[in-house]
Amino acid sequence: MSGTPLTRLFGVRGAALRLAPSSSSRSLRTSAASRASQASQQYDSLYSSAYAGQGARADQPKWYRSPTTLLLGFIPLFTLGLGVWQMQRLSWKLELIDELEQKLTLQPVQLPMRVDSALLDSLTFRTVHLSGTFDYSRALFLGPRVREGTLGYHVVVPLQRAAGGADVLVDRGFVAEKHIVGKGKARRLKPEAMETGKVSLTTMAPRVYPPNMFTPTNTPHTGEWFHADPHAMAAWMSGAAGAASLDDAQEHAGEQEDAHTLSAGIGKGVREMLGLGKKGEKRVLPALFEEVF
Repeated sequence: MSGTPLTRLFGVRGAALRLAPSSSSRSLRTSAASRASQASQQYDSLYSSAYAGQGARADQPKWYRSPTTLLLGFIPLFTLGLGVWQMQRLSWKLELIDELEQKLTLQPVQLPMRVDSALLDSLTFRTVHLSGTFDYSRALFLGPRVREGTLGYHVVVPLQRAAGGADVLVDRGFVAEKHIVGKGKARRLKPEAMETGKVSLTTMAPRVYPPNMFTPTNTPHTGEWFHADPHAMAAWMSGAAGAASLDDAQEHAGEQEDAHTLSAGIGKGVREMLGLGKKGEKRVLPALFEEVF
């Protein structure tokens, strides 16, 4: 290599400088590549088949699948069903009123000594004439009830009929709490609220409906009666002092007749019609009558 050492040194450095790219040139090339990539992506997004326009929102669910549409569609269906139910209730109430008015025009009937379930069903909404003596020692109290702001109970008393036969249940109506003493099973009417001696009254046989889901359950052992249940009331009153115990049921368990024999069926039916229990025990029919006057 010709030339002086100094010349050769500067010549080598110049060649190195010419061969090595500067940092500014590398930055320019990188920025240009990045801009080209972004432009390509923007081009793809603009001219692709999925492009919905500038400012377009993300994909939305079908209109008929949105919660708002489903709710708005449910409201008319619900109101339609409610209207049909109300019309059915109106028809039922009108038929009930017609039946009640028609039967109230009939003359009161005398309750025969022998009573069966078929006869009781036919007496629904009929006025029935009863006479006999009330047994207040076995009175039951339905409630509590509120009447014109006064707390009280409906008093159900077994009536020992003068014509004989089984006792029947009579709802004597609303009695304010001030005429009642005691709590639970010990609840009794005050003497001035009792009608003693033989009575003669006109009653009506109501149609007893089952309780709704909000009505508490009757608990006879604690004297809590929240709704009318003629069968449960009659079973409770038929025991000694209105409290048939488990011991009494076990005592007579061995006296049960064979239910498969003809005589047993006839004997049971006669006892039920006459209101007689085992060993001639006096029974109460599951027949509830409301005192009218």
